Amino acid sequence: LIGDIYMSMGDFNNSLESLDTALKIRKWNDGDNSESVANTLYSMARLMDKTGLYSEARDHLVECIRIRRMLPNSSEQDIANSLFGMGVVLLHAGANDAGLMYFT
Repeated sequence: LIGDIYMSMGDFNNSLESLDTALKIRKWNDGDNSESVANTLYSMARLMDKTGLYSEARDHLVECIRIRRMLPNSSEQDIANSLFGMGVVLLHAGANDAGLMYFT
């Protein structure tokens, strides 16, 4: 949450630091394949997209989607939001055809 607040304020350095810390804590507390880890990866992907680091954003979303698909309690909406986010990142990266596939 703190990382998201920093991101909304445009303070990307503190956002990244907070999200990195949150990811480490959540992996330690909840395990590598938890909903909290997936949520943090999604936030990190948003940050990477906002800063033009599209490859890193894509990597975070791939991991987020993998986790969400394997968790029995993940909602279809959470998975759909992650897939939509992947499309946005790919469009921003200039991979229009690949990005558009995530919107259909």
